[in-house]
Amino acid sequence: MAISVHDSSMATEWAGVTTVQAVSIRAVGEVGGHVDVTRAGTPEAMATIAIGPVLARLCHADAASRIREGWKAAAVVLNRLPMDLSQTLAVPGSSPTGIVVRLGADVVTTSMLVPATRQLARSHLRVQVGPLIWQVMDRAAYWSIVRLWERVERMLV
Repeated sequence: MAISVHDSSMATEWAGVTTVQAVSIRAVGEVGGHVDVTRAGTPEAMATIAIGPVLARLCHADAASRIREGWKAAAVVLNRLPMDLSQTLAVPGSSPTGIVVRLGADVVTTSMLVPATRQLARSHLRVQVGPLIWQVMDRAAYWSIVRLWERVERMLV
């Protein structure tokens, strides 16, 4: 697994307060993570999902379903991504920043980005969930993240 957090300079500053509007996360290879649910089976159920450096909280199964459906909808363009780039794009010694967000009524948008020339950049799938912008570089990263969202959805129902 190789995950790196990129420029989050889309921040706004006011008198000592900073609000990060978006964070870009590059996912390569199998992405590790886990899901925890508290108060399962009650109206107060809350899921915490860790995907690489991201820690997100969800309180509603419909939010998890919407996010999972958004990710699954992107599967139609997966044939444009390689199977696994983890050996070629891994950055030894990199330690990503942690990101903590609360997700709810966020819209999921996806797009396939194909550079004009492959010498400077690689094609990747861009999936945005709220302030998180995932740059998914290969199918291994995509499917490992989808499996985590499916687990969240099952555990909140």
